[in-house]
Amino acid sequence: MHGLLPQSKPVPDRSCLRHLDQTFSTSVSVVMCMKNELVYLLLRTITTLVKRTPPHLLREILLIDDGSEVDSFPEISDFSEKMNIPVKLVRNNVSVGITNCRNAGIRRAEGEVVVILDTHMEVSEIWLEPLLDILQDRPLAVAVPTLDLINEREYEEKHLRTVNAYGIEMMSGYSYFRYYWTGPPEDNQSESYRTASILGGALAAYKTTFLEFYPQGVLGEHWGTENSRLALRMWM
Repeated sequence: MHGLLPQSKPVPDRSCLRHLDQTFSTSVSVVMCMKNELVYLLLRTITTLVKRTPPHLLREILLIDDGSEVDSFPEISDFSEKMNIPVKLVRNNVSVGITNCRNAGIRRAEGEVVVILDTHMEVSEIWLEPLLDILQDRPLAVAVPTLDLINEREYEEKHLRTVNAYGIEMMSGYSYFRYYWTGPPEDNQSESYRTASILGGALAAYKTTFLEFYPQGVLGEHWGTENSRLALRMWM
């Protein structure tokens, strides 16, 4: 199936974002952690990043492997050499968990801004500039983009359910959290808004902010919940 899929595909029109008329010069490092990731999905992610990110902004792509059992590095290395952006690979021989992997990438990043992405995503046109716009106005913030679900059968983006940052309610004396989905203002779908919690698959912040607030890997090999821990640290 994956051999029939192109390396990238048309994406929905984002002309509503073209009001961002300022020129950004901030250097950006993209950090992606992987464990037994399907290679073709990872290569699609890299391809869309390189094709749809202004080259003067994208300093590097850092791939941090969390002890994958399948050795896909030769194929990734061969593919990465064809890119006009540095793609750097770091391999852990044993699994250390997503939090430790991401912290390793943050520390290694050379860009002023670090964008953390999952390895099975596609970015659209003008994906980065709105995030930089938020960080320019609020340097201590963590910026999170809107995510559209991709239909697993037709491999097309669906807008019937757009996944945004979500809100959070503290219940029963802080014993557990209840989450609920939130969205942008109805009259301006491109407007940014504040939220008490965030999704974990796509985050942007200044490197200095991540170094201070991104959770440390106390959960060992665990994957997940680090986004809620980051949100709580930022919030409190």
